[in-house]
Amino acid sequence: MLDEMTAEFRDSPPGSDEVTSLFRELVSDPAMPGASFVFVAAWYNLSQTYVPPLCEILSSEKLAAWHEQSVELLGKLANPDSVEALTKSLDYHWEFDEWQNIPRKALHSLKAIGTNEALSVIERARYSKAPEIRQEATQILE
Repeated sequence: MLDEMTAEFRDSPPGSDEVTSLFRELVSDPAMPGASFVFVAAWYNLSQTYVPPLCEILSSEKLAAWHEQSVELLGKLANPDSVEALTKSLDYHWEFDEWQNIPRKALHSLKAIGTNEALSVIERARYSKAPEIRQEATQILE
């Protein structure tokens, strides 16, 4: 089913207003069916209008299943308005993320944003208690 939906999005992606609306729906209903398709649709029609709901998703513990995808999209969008949400994600500890993939990806998203504020967050991450985050931040800044 995902292959069919991906082909449909590639040929005729949904509008950014529709995707933004679906992201907002996910924020208010963490059990929303078809949420994974919203993320697929977003990749086929990138828009800065996704930034506010993606930051809300990233800030909600109830939506932890969608944090990694949100971090990746925020990195692709590289909008300075997402620095605060990405910064907070550096301190998250998910049981399912033993290798700290979400915070490590957040560091790369901050690098993509590239503002002084984003880069200073990466600099501070070099002193994180988590060795994976320290190592990633150091590699990014080298």
